[in-house]
Amino acid sequence: MSVITPENCNKVLQLVKDNFPEGEGFGIQIVKLMKFTHVRNDNGTQVVTLSVPTQPWMQNNYGIVHGGCTATLLDYITTYAFIAHEKYWKDFEEDDYALVVGQAIQEFGLSRHISTQYLSAIPIGIELFCEVRLESSTSRFTHTSCRFHDASGKIYATGTHDKVKQVSKRLSKL
Repeated sequence: MSVITPENCNKVLQLVKDNFPEGEGFGIQIVKLMKFTHVRNDNGTQVVTLSVPTQPWMQNNYGIVHGGCTATLLDYITTYAFIAHEKYWKDFEEDDYALVVGQAIQEFGLSRHISTQYLSAIPIGIELFCEVRLESSTSRFTHTSCRFHDASGKIYATGTHDKVKQVSKRLSKL
């Protein structure tokens, strides 16, 4: 049985949250709300689902999730989904979540292209799921695709996110 489970990924994510810098920026708030709900392998491609409850502070003047917030959700969720990439779990030993954090954070990198396609208004007060496909991870770049949906499967947005890997000095100290 694989050690890459939502429970283990959430333990890694909690370690990140516990060591996150103090602050109230909306990116930090998104990370605090995120949780892994599904992890699976689809013919060699890792597919990860994270959820975030939509909150009133995410809304625009129309009472729905702001498009900029949706793009930020895409940015953060597709980045943190890489915690579930199998390469970070190869040397995992029981309860050594810091090993996974150390390896994954080193490669979070910087966005080089991010694209969001808005299909329907995202309501406030729902559990929003983001299914992320970890399409590729080379020595220099990562590529993900994703779709946002609710519990019924209704799709609200889709997107892609390409990153260039670069060591994060701030987070590599975890």
